[in-house]
Amino acid sequence: MVEAGDEVIVTGSGFPAGSTVIVQLKDTQGNDIGDPVTVTVGDDCGFETPITVPEGTPPGVIIVDAQPEDGGEGAQTPITVVASNSGSGNGDGNGDGSGAGAGNGDGGLANTGANVAVLIAAMVLLLGAGAVMIKRRREISQAFATAMGRMSGDKPAV
Repeated sequence: MVEAGDEVIVTGSGFPAGSTVIVQLKDTQGNDIGDPVTVTVGDDCGFETPITVPEGTPPGVIIVDAQPEDGGEGAQTPITVVASNSGSGNGDGNGDGSGAGAGNGDGGLANTGANVAVLIAAMVLLLGAGAVMIKRRREISQAFATAMGRMSGDKPAV
């Protein structure tokens, strides 16, 4: 998202090295917004160039259009222009800092992390799988030891 008057960096790739690309902002009806920027594609078949969203561009979706000057295949991508948060005021800045707040305090905290129940369940499953693997390995070791004892002619103790 960008505000009108802000500069954005446009990055393109997949164009022929050394070719010229014209980058133009357009509205959703295809009308040009502001002035185009001409850029030369580097040896890596890409480019990077700044372009400014003109002051007065209304909030909404606009298109960044990059077209090679030779008429080859270009590229487009949408960006969103948001309303400016800047404004002017005429207050003198003096205030006493007093104020009162009101609220009933019944709002919950925002959920900012992972679901702990899911993590605990996953951990229990992993621990269970590990225990099963250890038990199975012990059974195999014991069976192998028993088999080796029988092969050597030793009789197991009763």
